[in-house]
Amino acid sequence: MAPQLGPHELQHIFSFLEARDLLRAAQVNKVWNEVSMTKELWRQLCLRRWASCKAFPVVVGTQTWKKYYFCRSELEFRMESGRPQDFICKAISGHTGMIDQLAYVSPHEYRFDEGARSVVCTVSSDCTVRAWDLQEGSEIWSSAVQPAPLVNVVAYPQLQLVVTVDIQGLIMGWKAKTGSEWAFFSLPASCSSMEACDHPEGPFLLVACDEGTLYTMTVPQLQVVSRVPTFPHSSVSLTCSPDTQWVFVSAQGSDLGPKVFYTQPLLHPSEDRLPVSTTLPIRLSSRACWAPDEAARLMVIHRDDGGVHLVITTFELKATKSRDRLSILAAGQLPPAGHYDSSPHAGPWLPNDPAHLQDPDRVITAALDLSLRVYVWNKKNTSPVLKSCYHLLGGSHRWASGFTHVKSDSRSIAGVEARSTGTSILRSYCFKVKLD
Repeated sequence: MAPQLGPHELQHIFSFLEARDLLRAAQVNKVWNEVSMTKELWRQLCLRRWASCKAFPVVVGTQTWKKYYFCRSELEFRMESGRPQDFICKAISGHTGMIDQLAYVSPHEYRFDEGARSVVCTVSSDCTVRAWDLQEGSEIWSSAVQPAPLVNVVAYPQLQLVVTVDIQGLIMGWKAKTGSEWAFFSLPASCSSMEACDHPEGPFLLVACDEGTLYTMTVPQLQVVSRVPTFPHSSVSLTCSPDTQWVFVSAQGSDLGPKVFYTQPLLHPSEDRLPVSTTLPIRLSSRACWAPDEAARLMVIHRDDGGVHLVITTFELKATKSRDRLSILAAGQLPPAGHYDSSPHAGPWLPNDPAHLQDPDRVITAALDLSLRVYVWNKKNTSPVLKSCYHLLGGSHRWASGFTHVKSDSRSIAGVEARSTGTSILRSYCFKVKLD
């Protein structure tokens, strides 16, 4: 039958094969070999396994989709195995105060050449923002000392822009490559939370201040698009969904139910209508994150009705339009597990910043033994489950008092390690991405 099949028919049949079977087919004869090497076949294999790679179809250091498939597969194997020889660990110091936040400014893409670099920016109580090369363990630039301590930083890697806010509510935009100032805006009160959002219509910035107002701002101009009251006179925290269509807003230390906003009305406000939102039927929420590969699935940690145990409720969000009105449907359900011990000595604990849960490939937690524990999502089952892989040791117990923030990209993990001296350092764990 094989001689009767032309290249186009073979390519269609081969499109149903996995990589291992495609390599076996390449050994049959010359025609099968040529068809199995078709660019489109390996492109489809990459997109089926890693939907995000469609954003950068040509990656430096790989040249072809086939090579990209094998390079990334090998890198993921090394990331999951956690062998010491595959890591370069560095302790990076420079700030004279406590590091309050960090953000990656290098694009989250997979590169497999020596030019691959992971760059983060940090803000500190020493009133400076600094950029660091994690592979080299060196400082790239440092800003001049600002009028007040900086408390938060977010980044827009595609724009190479960094946005910071200080303790007084002054928002500043910085060029990520040089550290030069770009734009600024002053809030009427101190900032309680800030989120960078990359929307299909263009990037925007979400900022919540301590008076309970949610600001939506353009980037890079830092011009206000909308102001929305959320929880009056309350410190508010924000978590934006991976597709930037939803914003979870909760009042810190309050028994009021958290809210979910639809971002489209925030970007295009109406004078005679408030932005669309819904209040979730839970109380005393403490943390929230978005499920991997599920843009509208929200998981919230909160107290049960008795206020004793911590439980996790998962919400499926959906925007429905009736005539000229838009509403949000939030259907919630509890996972099989009953309750969770909230004791500070009950094993791994999550840092204050939940952003490390947004990684589509890994979940990283900080433990009381000064180590980072790395988990990967096993997506072979109907529902993704976390698989424990390895843990990375932190600093000396004599000086270190634990990790306060953790972030990661495709090449590295960066953690802020607090010291008993009242300062903190960056600790980086970089994968050796130069593959054989």
